[in-house]
Amino acid sequence: MRVSLRLLRSGRRAFPVLLLPLVLAACAGSAATREADPAPREGWPVPDVEQRLRAGVDAWLGVPHRWGGTSRQGIDCSGLTHV
Repeated sequence: MRVSLRLLRSGRRAFPVLLLPLVLAACAGSAATREADPAPREGWPVPDVEQRLRAGVDAWLGVPHRWGGTSRQGIDCSGLTHV
């Protein structure tokens, strides 16, 4: 019984110490947000990323999954990172 009371008392002393970092973190300000890039001006070339991405995806449609594969005979997600 005495041991459990000691643990309880030490826990009561430790609680404010453990709570302090959480309170300080909650009071901290948020990180600055970055403003969005301005829209491109007319006449400036804008890369068509979506079109290139779709062409890349279409090239691999229908290729079967193969563990560790890196070719059109079979490929997995790690193989796509090398393509």
